[in-house]
Amino acid sequence: MRLIYCVEDETGIRELITLALSTADFEVKGFEDAQAFYA
Repeated sequence: MRLIYCVEDETGIRELITLALSTADFEVKGFEDAQAFYA
């Protein structure tokens, strides 16, 4: 499975992207901002 990192500050958009990519057999990790991504 391929991993995609999604950095998006809008919660609804982030959840939609995560759901769509998960449905397409991607592993997705969502982050609210760059600070959370790099933590």
